[in-house]
Amino acid sequence: MNMFKLLSITLVLGFASTASAQEIYDWNDAKVPAVVSSKGNLIFIGKEKAPNRVYSWKAAKGKNKQTVYLTDMDGDGKADVVGAGKPMFVLNSKSDPVAFHKKGCFQALVADFTADNKNDIACINGGSISVFTHDLQMAWTSKINKKLKFCRAGDVNGDLKADLECKQGKMWTRFDGSSGELLAASTDTEEVSAPLNPSIAASDARVLDGKTMFDFNADGTAEESLLKDGNAVAIRSRSLKKGLGRVELKSAPITALVKDLDGDKKLDIVVVTKNTIVIASTDGKSKSFSLNAKKYKRTPIAKLDSVYANGFESNNDNAQKVVNAINTKLSKCYASQVRKNQFAGVGTMLVEATVNKKGKVTHVTEHHSSLADKKVGKCVRGIVKKLKFPEATTDAATINISMTFTFRDY
Repeated sequence: MNMFKLLSITLVLGFASTASAQEIYDWNDAKVPAVVSSKGNLIFIGKEKAPNRVYSWKAAKGKNKQTVYLTDMDGDGKADVVGAGKPMFVLNSKSDPVAFHKKGCFQALVADFTADNKNDIACINGGSISVFTHDLQMAWTSKINKKLKFCRAGDVNGDLKADLECKQGKMWTRFDGSSGELLAASTDTEEVSAPLNPSIAASDARVLDGKTMFDFNADGTAEESLLKDGNAVAIRSRSLKKGLGRVELKSAPITALVKDLDGDKKLDIVVVTKNTIVIASTDGKSKSFSLNAKKYKRTPIAKLDSVYANGFESNNDNAQKVVNAINTKLSKCYASQVRKNQFAGVGTMLVEATVNKKGKVTHVTEHHSSLADKKVGKCVRGIVKKLKFPEATTDAATINISMTFTFRDY
């Protein structure tokens, strides 16, 4: 067995998404039990049995270009999402944006290039390759004079680490995955026989062929099945002549997932058609949702968690009230940005303001932010910098402001 085959057995987790297919995945989070991918659209289904987060982007296109990777990026045992194209982005298992690369990638490849037991991302644009860590920190970049048609990841030099083999014209160029060092230039032979593209498997469309058995009526026996029937899905039973129900659709079903979405110990059915997601119960009752992420409305949610004032003596409470009074302004910093940039992120922010004896803010420090978009913090700091506080007892009085940001898509 050659080294590349050994590496692929270790890392390849299953099906690789394509740019045009509608696919549904059994997701690994109780609040986000399923996710649908279709033509540069990601729809995360919540336990409420409706979409709760959606994303769209200009997905990478063409032969040898994978649109989206669903795989464990950070080694926590849960699948994350990498979107390839413009922008290139990373989402965690809870559907939260982790980081994004605004310029994007003509092609993106996922593998453990830096040999840290976490997956990295190779971003290919023209004659340039950049490798980023799982949270989009730059590891290395390399440039050559000719445009790269596409690249593949695999162990080229036999060190059991992922490298890159790229085609330019009819020739191949190889790079060491951990350093970007040129291993071979303009060779007419290829070493990597198949791409190393780790991704979890999508739900098998054959679930609609009537042969896969489920326990839809919760009687302890798996004797029910789904059968594609024109623009409908029939819920059949071996013991009932009429079956359990029928899900009517506006177009033919493409694939489906059977899962208890809300934890009520009853199986639900998620059917994907060309343009819609239909979520149904076993009696055939259903709700339909769009596969087009741009048709959803984003609702930002910003919360002022705490405000602590020190150095104002009896005026500490009044100093805190100054911040509480501008909660709406601080919230708008996030709301305006998350509507412009769908990958702005969610999470917490901690800002500290230093106030002098005249009540003037002399310095604002952002101690922590888990948001992917740094413009939110810049906006918050700008507002805090202009605030007027009560007179402080020293030149080093402080105001600590903690906020939480998140969003829903409806």
